Amino acid sequence: MKNVRKVSKKGNIIADMIIFVALLFVVILAFYVGSYFWKTAHTDLLENDLNVGGELNNTYSSVDGFVTGLSFLFILVVIGVLAFLVISAQQIDTSPGFFIFAFIGLILVIIIASYFANTFDEFRLEPELSEVNSDFSLANNVLLYFPLFILILGGIIMVVLYAKPK
Repeated sequence: MKNVRKVSKKGNIIADMIIFVALLFVVILAFYVGSYFWKTAHTDLLENDLNVGGELNNTYSSVDGFVTGLSFLFILVVIGVLAFLVISAQQIDTSPGFFIFAFIGLILVIIIASYFANTFDEFRLEPELSEVNSDFSLANNVLLYFPLFILILGGIIMVVLYAKPK
């Protein structure tokens, strides 16, 4: 057992939070664009003569169900990443003296989240995306209040990081 290496429990939760914010932003943009392309392709294909005997309608309705479920998939991604961050924060050895640096880092992450929230708001209000916008009501609420969401999440993570019994 001499060759077993001890795993370091040091981590950088601020970098994880920044990655979390960017990940959520990219995921919802990908879902929006994918949903928009599907709805556009769906209407274009149904208007063509390819719809022989209504066979494509069954396939399209199942894909429509998936595209509608992307909003819930986004919420599932949010919950999964949130659980990952809280569990990893529990496993990281920290000193309470670094709380002030984590607080400053949280403010930085909230500023980044506000830029992402504003960018998302401009993106979702594009006239072409009005049809898709109604499918993502849960994701819209998360990203419209993204800085507040990150503040609450950051507070939870900081409590988990620095309120551990030694």
